[in-house]
Amino acid sequence: RLVMGVIPKSWIGNGTLLRVWDRLAWAFNALTDGRLPARDWNNRPLRNAGRELCGGWRFACIFCIADWEFNSSYCQFPTSTSKPECCWKCRASPSQGVLCWCNVADDAPWRNTKKSHEDYLATRAAKDLPPARLFLIRTLKLEGFLGDPMHCMDEGITPEIIGNIAWEVMELKQWGTTQESNAAGLEKHLDKHYADTKEKVSIQGKLTKQRIKEPSDWPVFKAKAAATRHCVPWAVKLATEFNSNSIHDRRRLAVIQCSTAIDQVSSSAVPSKDGGLHVFV
Repeated sequence: RLVMGVIPKSWIGNGTLLRVWDRLAWAFNALTDGRLPARDWNNRPLRNAGRELCGGWRFACIFCIADWEFNSSYCQFPTSTSKPECCWKCRASPSQGVLCWCNVADDAPWRNTKKSHEDYLATRAAKDLPPARLFLIRTLKLEGFLGDPMHCMDEGITPEIIGNIAWEVMELKQWGTTQESNAAGLEKHLDKHYADTKEKVSIQGKLTKQRIKEPSDWPVFKAKAAATRHCVPWAVKLATEFNSNSIHDRRRLAVIQCSTAIDQVSSSAVPSKDGGLHVFV
């Protein structure tokens, strides 16, 4: 079962979300204990204090998945451009150097700099700062803050894959000799894909060359996260249709097929016996 809380933006002022985290922590800690506390989250006495909750079942909050903006804004974690460290889980750096995050080899030096919850607490104490408010949840530790995999895919990796495939197809000049005519050809190709699949989630606006590649930059497909994810099957069509069977083209197709597999795994869910859903990521 999914418990969802929704707060109108008009209600949010200075300190509102901090109070929400206080309330959330109180509830999670009570569920971890399995009994109603003696006092509520405002320290007011409660009736039936000590009664068993949830028929004896206990609940522990052990991880939090959110995008980087949430982690940096509400947990005071570093941003992707913070120096000297840009990661809340290790000491990777955005600057070129020994700890540069761009080094993704198995023996990359930053891999041996993983931070523990104790490291985090010590760093905050050294700066005379309290831990992030969400750590009022007793069972939630630094190791439990995970990056959102679909943000990583839909706004990070997938736009570059689709952008490169689209740009390479444009360079084949299938729809004329200019970049503009080939961008227009791609747009018709995408519109046909939408019509054939009856896709309900589409990109907003026209598919222009600037949407695929800015001057003096790498190709990056510009669209909202959901629209980008729903363009993956179209990119598979492009990589299949314009496949010369060269090693490069076969690898290009394999990469976008991997993106399809990741999307399928991340959205798969099976019914559980109790009527809920077990979602596997």
